[in-house]
Amino acid sequence: TNITIPSSITRKGLSKLVNELLSGDSSYKFDFLLNEQFIRGTVKSHIETYKLTTEDVLNVRYVLAVPKPNTSECFNSDEWISCVSSLNEDYGYVFGDYSGNLVIQNNDKENLTQVSVHEGAIKCLAVSDVTGEQQKFYCVTGGKDQVLMLSEAVLKGKKKGNAKLTPIGVGVAHNDSVEAVALNPSGETFVSASWSGELLLWSLDSDALEEAQAATKGSGKKKQKLELKELKPKASLCEGGEFNITSLCWPVATSLYSAGYDHKISKWDMERRVLAATFHCKNKVVSSIDFSPLGNMLLSGHHDSAVRLWDERSSLIKPVQAFKSHDKWVSAVKWQGDSTELFVSTSYDGTIKMWDIRSTIPIYTVKQHSDKVLCADWTKSLRILTGGADCKVYEHSLK
Repeated sequence: TNITIPSSITRKGLSKLVNELLSGDSSYKFDFLLNEQFIRGTVKSHIETYKLTTEDVLNVRYVLAVPKPNTSECFNSDEWISCVSSLNEDYGYVFGDYSGNLVIQNNDKENLTQVSVHEGAIKCLAVSDVTGEQQKFYCVTGGKDQVLMLSEAVLKGKKKGNAKLTPIGVGVAHNDSVEAVALNPSGETFVSASWSGELLLWSLDSDALEEAQAATKGSGKKKQKLELKELKPKASLCEGGEFNITSLCWPVATSLYSAGYDHKISKWDMERRVLAATFHCKNKVVSSIDFSPLGNMLLSGHHDSAVRLWDERSSLIKPVQAFKSHDKWVSAVKWQGDSTELFVSTSYDGTIKMWDIRSTIPIYTVKQHSDKVLCADWTKSLRILTGGADCKVYEHSLK
């Protein structure tokens, strides 16, 4: 059945109309797609913006709107929160700060354990999947001290006092601050990048882990800590030089992405360990990248305050879309893992913005941090974790 609506109607009016047609007891909030783009003003303004014709019937599709996030404080540190990562299957979270501390929290916001792993700021963090009866996983961190640290974590039921975090390996091959790390999907190898542009490949296979674990051993209540196992890189992808690397992502086994101050995003063929493609960002420094294997799309955050969306199947020179709403540097971009449309961005302007790629206007803007927001991640249960220069971690729940 075709329905005639006034061209001046907005999303609110359309939502009221759909609720009346559904004859439901509840009033749901909907979003509306016309020409596969969300209507953000009146229907008339949308038609004019996208140069649609009104001579034919226009199909307007509705979907449930993303709920407004509920924000709560997770953690308060004495130093800036530089990196945050959620654990698989909602086991909890891991944070790193500028004092070199690594913190594990459960979903009830209880600190399970906290260990100093760097002499100075932690700049980056990657975690493996939690596995086994003891709920074990590994953390790889890089710091301004030019060191990589490998730590073993055991949750033991996610209860306070049970968890344990032990540094077991150290990598000292970089000659500058370690700015980014990324695990491959299998968790058996990882790549690290430094401020001087070095890009190194490391092993986390069972042999390497057994050697590293042998660096610590205990007897009864008394524990003797021996010298940490020194990790050695397997290969060098880039020896560094003129430009800094700021961000890495390794979404599929065969492809690694790196980006930074050279105004490019590099795609690496990890089977042959060679550069496979280059995205040209036209004099725009790249601060953060993230790739969606589901949608085969790449996000990049920039110092010019914009977020850009790339599809290498169409162009390596021109982004598919640009999202401009932040006022300062974009510090992090992150896809929601089960979605091909939803992502979050954070900025030095102190805001967190939630986006759908079908609109250049953010769904929500959250201003909770009192200073720069430095990092973000999604959990499986549709929560966003953010940390910043106000020394706090916040959780923004969509449920």
